[in-house]
Amino acid sequence: MNQWLKNLSLQIRLISAFLVIFLVLTFILGYAFYNNTKLTVIDTKTRELTTLATETVNKIERFLFERSADAKVLSESKLMTMKDVSKQIKIDYLKNIIEFYQTYDVIFVLDRSGEVLLSSWDARETANELTALKDHGFIDDMLTDKSYISDFVTDKTSSQMSLYFSEPLKDENGNMIGTIIEKMNFNAIDDIVNTVKLGEHGHAQLINNHSQEGLSTENIRGVNHVTMTYPLLKHSTQKEQWLLLLSEPIDEAYAVLSDIRTYFGLVFSVAFTIVFIVSVTVSKRITKPIRNLKIRIQELMTFYKLNEISNHHASNNEVKALTETFDFLLEELNFMMQKVLEKSGEVAYMNEVKNS
Repeated sequence: MNQWLKNLSLQIRLISAFLVIFLVLTFILGYAFYNNTKLTVIDTKTRELTTLATETVNKIERFLFERSADAKVLSESKLMTMKDVSKQIKIDYLKNIIEFYQTYDVIFVLDRSGEVLLSSWDARETANELTALKDHGFIDDMLTDKSYISDFVTDKTSSQMSLYFSEPLKDENGNMIGTIIEKMNFNAIDDIVNTVKLGEHGHAQLINNHSQEGLSTENIRGVNHVTMTYPLLKHSTQKEQWLLLLSEPIDEAYAVLSDIRTYFGLVFSVAFTIVFIVSVTVSKRITKPIRNLKIRIQELMTFYKLNEISNHHASNNEVKALTETFDFLLEELNFMMQKVLEKSGEVAYMNEVKNS
């Protein structure tokens, strides 16, 4: 192996050196650039999802606050406690509220014992709704003198999500005479959640009791997603913590990293080609004078009938071959000097004999 490296052409070794230096610098700089870019992209995506989640949660909480305020305003309405106003007028008033807001499925009033006083639904549907409240365990907390907001629940018949608001109903003396209850449907909240846009395949949804808040990576239906969970305000009367979940496929969320890798590969290919061409050109300019000198020496050796060196010094390494050629010439020069000295000695001896 070492002998093979020694016999490599000087030009090839120079080209290899240039390319190795280029590859090492490219790897170091490219790795540092890619890592910094990756951290920046992740940080940007985190801030984007956090901002989007915060804005969406604020919209939901503002909407729920308005619904809670509706219940409070309705409980403070004199119309609901006036004895000289007929029951039908009060029922019509509740129906008008439902029609105006398009948010409530039913509004009804219970007395302190839990019996229905007024309802926007008929008696049978109201009785079913009252049974559902008891099944969920909400009715006892609603029949108190405090405001109440339930957890999100799923209707068994329609499979739709609902939320209940209740406010104590008091007479003009401040005595509690019953409770007014609003059943809010989930349509408006669905509209808020569905307006969240996360690329082409991202989505948002409300979940409860998620194990982790903040940014994370999860496998959803066999596809890795980057997810962000952000909690909704939990009221004192609610038992479950609800959160907004934003999720987007990783390939889509970090598509810019894929573009950067493609761009870097293209730049690397072009740069490698340029460096290769430059290294070939530079190495030729460096090795050409050495190669020309070697050729000139070989021509001189051929002229002086030193042909045996042509096959003896056939290395591909220009510097090595040139060095060996100079060594051989030095040996030949020493040999010729010895011959000259020998001839000079013979001539001196013959002159001495002649003189004698």
